[in-house]
Amino acid sequence: MLLKASDGVVDGATIIGARMECIKIAPEHYWLEAAHSQNVVIKNCSITAGLGVAIGATSPSADYKGYSPAGAHKSIKILNNDIKYFYPPCLIFTSIDGLEFRGNKISELKEPIYVKFWKGEKLSPAIVVINCSNINSDTNF
Repeated sequence: MLLKASDGVVDGATIIGARMECIKIAPEHYWLEAAHSQNVVIKNCSITAGLGVAIGATSPSADYKGYSPAGAHKSIKILNNDIKYFYPPCLIFTSIDGLEFRGNKISELKEPIYVKFWKGEKLSPAIVVINCSNINSDTNF
């Protein structure tokens, strides 16, 4: 599910066995789609056994050599989702000012294989956060 909008809610989606990112919020410069999102909520979703990231809200730089600073995306909320059977990292967040991550359940993770690739603050093997500010989370990592 590719989200290219602001002021929206994804509520109660069920995604099983996606081959790429299950839910993706990101500009895609190579398609000349470079918008960023704000005020987006992803909640009450069941995401199971994907081959990519379960939820990603990222902002790669235009040259794909790094990530945009915090504030490219604004006010992204990831709430009460059930995520299971993924290779970590299964959640990746970059360039967000106002990331809220609450009530999510992550279980049945596979052995990590790509964690060394991601650079940034690793809140756990399952979650990577890079260039984010004003993080509000109830999850103990």
